[in-house]
Amino acid sequence: MLFRKRRTKHTPSLRETRARMRTDKAETDLLATEARIHAEAAMIRRGLRSRR
Repeated sequence: MLFRKRRTKHTPSLRETRARMRTDKAETDLLATEARIHAEAAMIRRGLRSRR
């Protein structure tokens, strides 16, 4: 019978940490952009946006 070592919690490297931070920031920016688009679309539907 083989005994397996229990895996200890992996400490992320600096590269992994930075990549995760970039991913989180990109996701936050994307959600903000999406919210802005939805708000603008709602204003257009209500006719509140000035016409160019």
